[in-house]
Amino acid sequence: MAHPNIIRRKKFFYPIGNTPAVCLNENMPPESPANILLLGCGDPRNILFTLYSTEQSFNSKLDFTCCDVEPAVLSRNVLLFTLLADDTFEKNKERVWNIFYHFYLDQPSLQLLQSQCKKLLEFSKDIGVWNKSPYAKYLRMCTEDTLAQLNLHWQLYLNYKGSKKSFDKQIADIIKSSPMADPNSKNTTGARSAGPLWIYAQMSTALHFGHFWKHGVTYSNPKAIAAATLPNPAFACASGENTFIVHYGSDPLLGFHLAPALKSALSGEMMELQEDRFDHLTAAVKSQFYGWSNAFRSTVASGLVMIRFHVGDALSFCGGLHHRLLTGSSYCGQYTAQWSAKPLILGGDYEKTSTASCAPLLFDVIDTSNLCDHVGLLNVLIASAPLISRSPFATIVTEMLVSNGKNPYEAFTSILYGDISTISLLLDLAPQTFLSGFATNSNIHEIIGYQLGQKEAQFHERLAWKIASLGEPKNTPDSEQKQQSLVFDHQQLAEFLFRIYLKMFANEDVTALFRDISLMSLKSSGIVHYTRQTFAGLLRLVKSNSTQTDWKKLMGSFLPLVEQDRTLLTGMNNYQDLCLHLHLSGVHSVIPLLSDPTEAFIVPGEKKGSVFEKWNIIPSTIFIALEVPRGKLKVLTDMDINELMTPTLHCEILTIYGHNVFSSIQTAFGEISTSGPGDSEDTNIILTEDSKGWAGTAPLFAFFEAPAWILLHGPQEVMVSLSIKSMPTYTHLIKKLGMELKIFSANLVDRKSVRVSSQPPNITVPKKRDIMSGLQTVSRRGVTKVVAGFNESAESISTLAIKVDVIDAKEKTALAGGAAVAVRQVSAYTMAITFAGFKRELIFPFPVDGSRNKLRIARKSSYVEVIVPPAGGPETSGGFSLNRFPIMLYNGTSPTPWNIHSLRCLNKLPILDTKNSSKWTWFTPHVSLAFSDRERAIRENQPDHTKPAMVNIKDTMLSIFLSVAGTQGPQHKVFGLRDPENGGINTVIFVAGFRLDLAAHTVIADSYLLPLNNDIVIRLSHPLSDISRGMVQITVVGDEQKAWCELLPAVVERCRDWKHTSKCEYKKKGVPVTYKIDESPLCSCGVGKKVGSEFVKVAEWKPFAKFVTRAAISPLFAISYVEPVGDLGAAMKRTNRCFRCKKEEEEDGAKLMTCSRCKEVRYCSATCQKADWKKHKLICKK
Repeated sequence: MAHPNIIRRKKFFYPIGNTPAVCLNENMPPESPANILLLGCGDPRNILFTLYSTEQSFNSKLDFTCCDVEPAVLSRNVLLFTLLADDTFEKNKERVWNIFYHFYLDQPSLQLLQSQCKKLLEFSKDIGVWNKSPYAKYLRMCTEDTLAQLNLHWQLYLNYKGSKKSFDKQIADIIKSSPMADPNSKNTTGARSAGPLWIYAQMSTALHFGHFWKHGVTYSNPKAIAAATLPNPAFACASGENTFIVHYGSDPLLGFHLAPALKSALSGEMMELQEDRFDHLTAAVKSQFYGWSNAFRSTVASGLVMIRFHVGDALSFCGGLHHRLLTGSSYCGQYTAQWSAKPLILGGDYEKTSTASCAPLLFDVIDTSNLCDHVGLLNVLIASAPLISRSPFATIVTEMLVSNGKNPYEAFTSILYGDISTISLLLDLAPQTFLSGFATNSNIHEIIGYQLGQKEAQFHERLAWKIASLGEPKNTPDSEQKQQSLVFDHQQLAEFLFRIYLKMFANEDVTALFRDISLMSLKSSGIVHYTRQTFAGLLRLVKSNSTQTDWKKLMGSFLPLVEQDRTLLTGMNNYQDLCLHLHLSGVHSVIPLLSDPTEAFIVPGEKKGSVFEKWNIIPSTIFIALEVPRGKLKVLTDMDINELMTPTLHCEILTIYGHNVFSSIQTAFGEISTSGPGDSEDTNIILTEDSKGWAGTAPLFAFFEAPAWILLHGPQEVMVSLSIKSMPTYTHLIKKLGMELKIFSANLVDRKSVRVSSQPPNITVPKKRDIMSGLQTVSRRGVTKVVAGFNESAESISTLAIKVDVIDAKEKTALAGGAAVAVRQVSAYTMAITFAGFKRELIFPFPVDGSRNKLRIARKSSYVEVIVPPAGGPETSGGFSLNRFPIMLYNGTSPTPWNIHSLRCLNKLPILDTKNSSKWTWFTPHVSLAFSDRERAIRENQPDHTKPAMVNIKDTMLSIFLSVAGTQGPQHKVFGLRDPENGGINTVIFVAGFRLDLAAHTVIADSYLLPLNNDIVIRLSHPLSDISRGMVQITVVGDEQKAWCELLPAVVERCRDWKHTSKCEYKKKGVPVTYKIDESPLCSCGVGKKVGSEFVKVAEWKPFAKFVTRAAISPLFAISYVEPVGDLGAAMKRTNRCFRCKKEEEEDGAKLMTCSRCKEVRYCSATCQKADWKKHKLICKK
C-alpha cells in the first residue's frame, strides 16, 4: 500500500454527505456519454444531482463506478436506489426519506426497510443471481466479495433487535466525546450549503443540527417526532457490526443546496440572523431530494444509467483497475483494503473480453471526494492518473475539507510540495483553474468565513485537474502531432525531486519539528500520508512523461543525495524500502536487486538451516509474514481509544549490518496455513481471516515485501519486528512499549512466528512481474523532445525549449545565409517560427509565455531552438491570455468550453426575484469579490488602457450584475458593449434575470445575446431605437473586446440545449467565428432557438426573439490558492468612492455627490465630475 498502515480503533461511519451535491460531468461535452469513477464515493447525492442536471438534455448514457471502503455506505446506497426505482416510490417517498436520513423510524418506515431488505437478500445470493434480477439492469457489482458484504449488511438491517434505550445511549456516547458536549458550541457547518447566502443560514442550520442529534429526525412536528421511536438499522449497523458509529458532524442538510430556502434574504427583506426555525430548510432539501429521485427514475426507465459498486480501499481499487487494463487479468495481485487479506478479484462485467461489454477501465471523470485529506493529494493523483481517459475534457476532481491550520492561500500549495507549474508539468496534470487564471465556481463564502474569524473551521476547496498537455487542441490524441517528452538535466531534476522527498517525509526531520514546536505542528506531525512506495509511484509518473531523460544518470545523482542526507533522522533506515519500490515500479534497480541473491550475497554454508534452505531459486524480492500473538496486542487494546489515537505501523528488519524499516505493510487478523511443497519458493501462504478483527481472539499478521539479499547475511541473526512509527505525538506510548515502540519481534528462523514466501499470502502473481509497468500510452508519429530547465536553485522549471532541425536544402541555405528568423506565439501552447518560406509550429506540453522567448539559431548546424518560460501565476503573460475561454472541438464532439462549467440544467436553476434586489446585502460582496486583492488594486489605481483584459472584463461584468440588481442606482436589463472608435455598439446583452447556480455557489445572469451587424441594424432599427433609451452602454475596447469575442461563444455553449447543424460556422472558421467588430463571433445554430417566455413577455424585447442566442453569464472568480482573495472591507467600501479619484466618502467627512443625469455614479467634488465628464458622457443616460 502506498499509504501508511494506521491503527484506527476508533472508527467513524459517514452515511450521508457533508458537502453540497455537484454535477459530476459538468466539464464533459453535453452529447457525450461518460464513464465516471467515484473514489470514497459516500452517499449518492452527486449521482442523483448529476442525473437531475442532465435529465432530458441529450440522452447521453452515464456509467458510474462507486468505490468506498465502508460496506455500510454502499449497502445503504443500493437500498436507496432500489427503493427509488420501485413502482411504489411515489406512495412511499416520505418513508424513503426517513430510511435514508433519520436515526429513528416510525413503524411504516421500518416495515418498508425490512421488506426491501428481504427482497435484496433473495437477489444477492451470488453475482449470477444478482445479474438476473431486475435491478441488475442498472446496478452491478464489481466483485463477489462486494455483493457478499452488502448481503451481510442487509441481513444485519433485517435482523436488528437493538432497543431504543441502548440506541439512545450509543448516540449519547457519540455526543459526549464530540464538540457537541460543549453546551456553548454551535455547529454552523451546514451554512456552507447555502453558498453566497451562508451568513443567513448559520443560525437555522445550527438549530437544525442540534434538533437532529437530539431527536434523530428532521421533523419539527411533535406528533411526527413522537411516532419515530424505532432505531434505524441503516444507521445502527456499520463495518459488519451492530454498532452506531455515525460521525458527530453528520447532518441531512449538508448534501443539499440551502440557498433557495432563504426566501427572506432572496426577497431583499430585512431579516434577523437569529433564526428560530428550520422548517424552511428541511422543506427545501426534501423537495430537492424528491426532484432528484424522479430524475433517477426517469433515467433508469430510459436505460441511460449504469451504477457499479466496489467495497474496498480506493488506492487498491485503482491499482486493480490499472492491472486489469494492462494485463487483461481480473486477478489483480493486491488486497481489497489495508487491514484485510482478501485478494482483489474483479468479477462480473470485468471478466468480459469485449471492450464494449467490459466494465469501464478508463474514465472521463474521476471524483475523489475529500480523500486527499485522508490519504494525501499525491497518493490520489498517482493512483488516478493511469485511469483517466486521454481527452481534453477528462477530469480528476480533488477536494480539501479538513483544516490544516493554514490560511486558504497556503493550504493547497503546502500539500503539493512544490511550485504548481513545475509539479503540473512533471505529472502532466494541472488544476484547470490554475491554467485558466479564473474559476466559475465560487468559494468566496469559505474565504469570508475564514476572514471573519472561523480559522479553525473546515475550508472547502474543490479542484478539477486536467491533462495539462491536452489543453492545446492541436495536441490531442486524435491529432497528427508527435508525442512530447520532457528532457531534463539529470542533476537539476534530481535536486528538485530530493526537495520533494524531504517535504514528503518531513515528519522524520525531528530538528525542524522542535524548531517550530506548537500544538498545531505536533498535531500535524502525527499525520503521515506517504511511504517510500508513494515516492516511487511519483517518480514512475514523472518518468512516463520524460522518457527521453537519462534516468540511470538521474538516479545516480538522486540516490547519493538520499544517502548523504542527515536531515531525516531515519532516512537511511528507509533506504532499502525506497530502493525496493523504485525497483518494483520500474523506475530504477540498484545492483543488489538485479543480481542473483544466491550467488552474490549468501555466505557458503549459511543457507543450511536458514529459511531458504530448501529454495532452489531465491528471487530478488520476497514476502515476510510476521505473526503477532494476541497477547502482545493487549497493551494496545487495554488503552483508552482516545489515548491510543491513530499510530502508524511499520515493519523492521534488523541484521548484523543494519536496521531497515518497511512502511508498505499489510495487516489482518486470522490463522495461517500453507499449500505446496513445504518451506520452498513454491510454498503458498493462506491466511484465513477472523472477521471479528480487534474484537476476536486470532493473532495479527503483518506481511510485507523486502529485498531478499538483506536476509542472506547472517540469516540466523536477522530479527523481524512490528513497531509503531516514532513521532512526537506518540511519545506517551514509550512507557508501554519502550523506546523503540516495538509491539513484537521474532527471529527470522522462528518458523512459528515468521513465514517467508515468494508470493504474498492468498495471492498468486506471475513469477516475473512487470509491476506498475507504466501509464496508458498513445501511439503517435515519433517523439518531440521538450528540454525543461530549472532555475538556479532548482526549485522550479523556468524554461522549456524545442529544437527544430532544418532539413530542406533551400531552407538550410537561407538559414546559413543569414535569413531573419521570426517567432511569435499563436496559442497558449504554440510558438510559430518563420523564415524564407520555412514555417513550423512548435507545440509545448504546457502553456507558455511567448513574450519572453529566446531564439537560438545555429546557422551552420541548421537548427533553430525556441526557449520560453512556462506561463503560470496571475501576473504572467502568454498562456491562456491569448484565448482565455477556449472551446474544444475534439474527436467529433460538439463545441465544448474547456474551462467554464456547463449548465445543462439552466431552466431548473432557481430564479431570483429582482423586485427588491437593491436590498440584497449579500449580492455586492459576492460579485465584487470576484477580483483578487491584486486585481482590485489595479482596477482602482491604474488607467483603463493599462489594465489587463481580465480586470476589465470582470469590471464590465460587475457593472452588468450590479446594474441588473440595482444596488448602485436604477435597475437596467439591457446593455450595449461599445467601441466608440469602431462603430459604437457591437453587441447587445439582454439580461432576463438572475438564477442561482447552486452547485457553483454563485449567480447566473440568464441572458440573450444580439451581436450587431449592418443587416441586423437595418432590419431592427426601430426596436433598437426603442431599447436604446434604457440601455446601459459599456465601453469595451482593445484586448477586452477580443476577450468578449471569446467569452460569448463559451457562455452560449455552456447552457446549450439545441444541436449544432452540419453547416455550423465553427467547423469551418473556428471559435470564435470572427474577431471583427461588425460581425458575430457566434455561430448561427442557436439563433432564435428556445427563447424563453421571460424574454418574449417583455414587449420591447419581443421583436428580437428570432435574432438572439441564449447565454449563461457568471462572475469569473480569482483563484484563492494562487493569490490573496477576499478583502471584504474593500469590497463593501467600493460604492463609497469617488468615481474618478477613488477618494472614500469618510476620508474628509464630506458626502459624495451623485450625477444628476444618470443617478448612478458619485463624485467627491465638481472638479472631479468635470474632469471625468468627457469619459462619463459616453455612458451617462437620463
